[in-house]
Amino acid sequence: MLLTNCPLCETEISKSAFSCPKCGHPLRKPERTVLGKFVKYLFIAFNFIMLAIFLVIFFDFFQETEGHEKIGEKAIFMGLGLYISAMIVMTWVPISIILGILTFLTRAKKQ
Repeated sequence: MLLTNCPLCETEISKSAFSCPKCGHPLRKPERTVLGKFVKYLFIAFNFIMLAIFLVIFFDFFQETEGHEKIGEKAIFMGLGLYISAMIVMTWVPISIILGILTFLTRAKKQ
């Protein structure tokens, strides 16, 4: 077993220790596993992509309503845009919650 000294209290400790058992000084930071990193970046990428899709569709439908003269056509376009936006949000929220929980469960832990 490889031993080293704590930089704070000079106690001899294992090189694989995350913190000194005597003074509690942190020695190294725990790292995520490969699966943990994948889930974390998937969570971030999914949320950015969904935000971009939501904004493009939401603003695109409101811009299309400006060219129509009739109130009925504007209402149809606005209703359709709000419906699609609502469907995206209803998909976005549950999947984001699931990925967030998986990100939390695969975080780096001290052993």
